[in-house]
Amino acid sequence: MAAPKRPTQKKTTKKEATEEQAPVETVEATTEDAPEVDKDAVIAALESELRTKDEQSELIAELQKQLAEAEKKAGNSAASGPREFRTKPGPGEDFLYFEINWHPKRSDSDEEFVTIGVNGKYLMWARNKPVVIRSDYLEVADNAFVPKFKQLPGEERKEIGGLKPFTYTINRQIDEEEYTRRKKEGDKALQADLAAKGISL
Repeated sequence: MAAPKRPTQKKTTKKEATEEQAPVETVEATTEDAPEVDKDAVIAALESELRTKDEQSELIAELQKQLAEAEKKAGNSAASGPREFRTKPGPGEDFLYFEINWHPKRSDSDEEFVTIGVNGKYLMWARNKPVVIRSDYLEVADNAFVPKFKQLPGEERKEIGGLKPFTYTINRQIDEEEYTRRKKEGDKALQADLAAKGISL
């Protein structure tokens, strides 16, 4: 007589037991969790922002128009950067003439007046006020350079740079007639100013 068969038992692995013992709980998102959006308020805010941008654009355009008109009256084009002047005479030109401002003193060692010579003839100008000048004197000012040196103990002196002693801003170009007239007036005013300071030429 055959022995009765034992019922087979399914072996449960460790991984399966863990999964059965720790079921994963899922949560379904519902539309009730999200805040309600006020569409009318959003649209109104966007329209307000667009109006603000349009107003800003209109204001910028108006300011640019006013600036262009002011530059046209002044004969200057500041909107496109500093105006460039041709300072060297061209063919058939002896000299060019300009109204400039010499920059203020940068240190106590700078002279109170700017003095430049061309072919032995020296001219003197006051600083920081409109004066007239001829292009050959401007050329000397542009080419002037004062080197700066550094010397360490036991080493030779080395040039480490330098500076331009005559710096200026060109206000505008003028004709020879205005230059001659204003130079005479400026010479008289300068002599009076020097005399008041006890300086004789």
